[in-house]
Amino acid sequence: MQKILINTQYGGYNLSNVAMTKLLELKGIVTYPEKGMFDDFNIYFLTPPTGNTRDDYTRKAFYIDKIKRDDPDLIRVVEELGVDAASGRFCQLKIVEIPDDIKWIIQEYDGLEWVAEDHETWS
Repeated sequence: MQKILINTQYGGYNLSNVAMTKLLELKGIVTYPEKGMFDDFNIYFLTPPTGNTRDDYTRKAFYIDKIKRDDPDLIRVVEELGVDAASGRFCQLKIVEIPDDIKWIIQEYDGLEWVAEDHETWS
């Protein structure tokens, strides 16, 4: 069976700071976290601050959407922490299991997600 991570709540997929830190550590990705707009939401910059406002404004950040939802390290982090501790702001994570031979996609409405079998579409 394949394990796929989705968000089962309106709002949008994200990880808690604890889960994100653990995932980045497993991936060997060095970041420089800074507090975001909310206390429980960090921004994970890929370069350290320079002290120059103009340069710091253009720093690149790491975003969770760069990691595939069936990534073994991602699944491991959520399983080890539990879905409540791994879920970010306005998010409730769930690991969905589907048969190995299914080609899948994640569909969503206002951040609420589900796994669907991938079919061809034309327009």
